Amino acid sequence: MRWAAIEIKTPPDSIEAVIGIMLNVGITGIEQVDGNPARLIGYHPVSDTLEPLLDSLQLQLSRISAFNLPATGEITLRTVDEADWESAWKQYFKPLEIGQRLVILPTWERYSNPDQRLIVRLDPGMAFGTGGHPTTRLCLIALEKWVNGGDWVVDIGTGSCILALAAARLGAGQVYATDIDALPREVAAKNVILNDLVPQVTIFKPEDLQQRLADDYPRCPDLAVVNIIADTIIELGATVHRMLKPGGLFIACGIVEEREPDVIRSLSNEGFELVEKMDDEIWRLLVCRKAG
Repeated sequence: MRWAAIEIKTPPDSIEAVIGIMLNVGITGIEQVDGNPARLIGYHPVSDTLEPLLDSLQLQLSRISAFNLPATGEITLRTVDEADWESAWKQYFKPLEIGQRLVILPTWERYSNPDQRLIVRLDPGMAFGTGGHPTTRLCLIALEKWVNGGDWVVDIGTGSCILALAAARLGAGQVYATDIDALPREVAAKNVILNDLVPQVTIFKPEDLQQRLADDYPRCPDLAVVNIIADTIIELGATVHRMLKPGGLFIACGIVEEREPDVIRSLSNEGFELVEKMDDEIWRLLVCRKAG
């Protein structure tokens, strides 16, 4: 399969908004190269859907200044074979020790595990989530702290399934994971099998997850984790609040520091109490508890 590598140069203040636009039009596997401007590189199959996707991307990017954000640079496009793409990034993806107990282990790497860490084997393919991005690291550290044995966890926007797999390794009894795009769901399902975590971790389409949660009621999840962007977290606040049991935890990440007050305010209005904040570079993670 051939893929289009879609690159956008953007001022740091606009990174979150541009990532949100890229995800919204269907671009996955987004890589962020920090700098001023930063480079955002995402991928989409070369098919008859590529041209309308690029038109939609250009239109939405042209409106970004209406939100008092700096304009982005032009979109650049190149095509790559899947094998070439994989070989280019695999050389940089090495075992990652995160927190006190976890290690993210690429399927093609060896690891002696002298400290008996919990191993999450991963082949992210074209999906987001290797553990290298600050937001993913923050989520993994938070899960290590807050997941209790037997917990029921929901991972929304699962990408490669890294957070769902980590939650299971940390002792969660049941993990439901979902993503709006088919490609990450396919990658996630393969990684569940790779880690021998069937049926402990189940991948759902978003609409199927809502039906499953309704069928499971009055049982409710203990914890939900969302690593996306601030606007999406705000949109999901009410849904996550309804989903969780009283006293359940919402781990929300993907928030740039400028948007932290907006997210805290919105989640407070939905009935969440702030329990903990974490930060890494410009990124913020919030742990909130459902009151009651």
